[in-house]
Amino acid sequence: MAVIANAHVVAARDNGITVEIDQTGNRFIEELLGAPLAVTDGLLDLGDRPGLGIELDWGFVKRHRLASPFDLPEGNHCDIIIGPPTVLAPIPPYVGPPA
Repeated sequence: MAVIANAHVVAARDNGITVEIDQTGNRFIEELLGAPLAVTDGLLDLGDRPGLGIELDWGFVKRHRLASPFDLPEGNHCDIIIGPPTVLAPIPPYVGPPA
């Protein structure tokens, strides 16, 4: 959702130029949205629906909801590392959401 919100801000600016979109197979982008992001000729289609113009897959949200936002599993979460308090420590492997 942050990508889409950022894209709307950039699109609303006279000098808005680029928005970075992760297209490396991030399931929290691909599966979270009800429909994939539409990029054609390097342009992100923001659609014409109200709000951010996206629908969430609420089944995906339910399956990945944490009991507490303060109890994140160790691992690499986007560009945030949860775990050892040093950047020199190895990144723990992703073990998936709690059952």
